[in-house]
Amino acid sequence: MSYTTDLIVFLTVVAARLLIPLFIPRFPLPAIIASLVIDAADQTIFQQYTTLEERGYLEGYQSYDKALDIYYLTIAYTSTMRNWGGGFLFDVGRFLWYYRLVGVMIFENTGAELRWLLLVFPNTFEYFFIAIEAYKTRRSPFSLGRRQVVLIAASIWIFIKLPQEWWIHVAKLDFTNVAKQDVFGVAADASWGEALTNRPLVTVLLAVAVAAVVVLLRRLAAGLPPADWRRTLDADRQGRELGWEPPARRARPLASFGLPFVEKAVLVGFVASIFAQILPGVESGPVQMVVSVAILIAVNTVLSEALARREVSWRSAGMQFIVMAAANLAIVYVYYLLGRRDGDADFQLGNTLFLVGLITLIVVLFDRFRDIGLQHRVARRNPVVTG
Repeated sequence: MSYTTDLIVFLTVVAARLLIPLFIPRFPLPAIIASLVIDAADQTIFQQYTTLEERGYLEGYQSYDKALDIYYLTIAYTSTMRNWGGGFLFDVGRFLWYYRLVGVMIFENTGAELRWLLLVFPNTFEYFFIAIEAYKTRRSPFSLGRRQVVLIAASIWIFIKLPQEWWIHVAKLDFTNVAKQDVFGVAADASWGEALTNRPLVTVLLAVAVAAVVVLLRRLAAGLPPADWRRTLDADRQGRELGWEPPARRARPLASFGLPFVEKAVLVGFVASIFAQILPGVESGPVQMVVSVAILIAVNTVLSEALARREVSWRSAGMQFIVMAAANLAIVYVYYLLGRRDGDADFQLGNTLFLVGLITLIVVLFDRFRDIGLQHRVARRNPVVTG
């Protein structure tokens, strides 16, 4: 395979990992499952369709992979502000998200030898999000009691995520390689078609096992409360069934200091710090990055309040992102010039553009979805009675 082909495959996979999560706020379940599948399949795609691994180009990809996981899970968390309407369910999801984020933050800043940290801080939030969004396709999430919500989270934590995190980060086993070599008896680089035909009896038994799991899940689903509406994967349609107004395309520049500012600064600072660890040429430590992000968000907040006083509104999230990204890039460049000393590295435009884009995206989603979430909470407390 040529270098051009390898590059096209690599860029296609990375583009998919960056773009597909943007659909999570509107179509939470299919978008996050697609993100999860791409995350699980990217290494296999590179092995099967490129020579990147043979050339040694994938040695540092694991760090990128972990950062891209945090990227799509960050979008998933902000979408819970938009789609879950607050309450105990949202609080549990928030705890699970920040618990994992702190663990990844510690891991990325202490070195790969402490992989057991990811077992202590398992990614329970992801499967909890999937479980709740699957429930929401036909039922109101507010029909779940506190005990049920805790039971869902605890079951995922203990029976799914702990074994999975041990398998990946402590035992350091790759599911694809183990399945091909130990289950189907072929080489790790063999195709799945070759693996499935090498031991047909094993393939048949696995198909039967999958069918049994499907039947079991259907029976468990039959024991759920009656559906509240026809199945839909659209979060906005689910919201209308819950009595919420559809999110407005226009939005006022909502931002404020206080607890929301603290959460936003921590969220964006931690995510930016994790990405800063893998970007070449970025030398900011975690504390410096979090402080710098907090200053940037403070300036954004002042700017947003000034625009709000002038009754400015954004026509779309895309327009808000473009304007705020340009403003943030200018702020970062001025900050760099003011703090520059002789001998410092030159301004890394590519890395800066990426980090500024990432920070701006999270800030825009946080502010817009927090505003929508507040409206939904008010609607829950003051339901409209018709008829």
